[in-house]
Amino acid sequence: MAEGGNVATLFALTLPVVVGGAGLGVETSYWYYSSLRLQATADAAAYAGAVEKSWGSDTAAITTTATTSATENGLGTGTITVHTPPT
Repeated sequence: MAEGGNVATLFALTLPVVVGGAGLGVETSYWYYSSLRLQATADAAAYAGAVEKSWGSDTAAITTTATTSATENGLGTGTITVHTPPT
C-alpha cells in the first residue's frame, strides 16, 4: 500500500493548527512580557516618587522625579499623576 499521500494529507491538515497554536503562544507570551515590563516601570516611578516625598519635596518635584524615572525605564509618552496623600 502507498501511504505517502496519506501522510502528506494529514500533514497539510494539521499544519495550520500547529502554526496557529505556536502563533497564539508567542502572542500570549509577548503580551505577558509587555504587561510585566509596564508594571515594573510603574513600580519604579512610584518608588522614586515615594523617596522624593520622604525627603519632604513638594508635589511638582515628586511628579518630575516620577516622570523622569518612568521615562528612563521606557514609558515613552505618558502622564504621571501624583496623589498626595495617596488615594
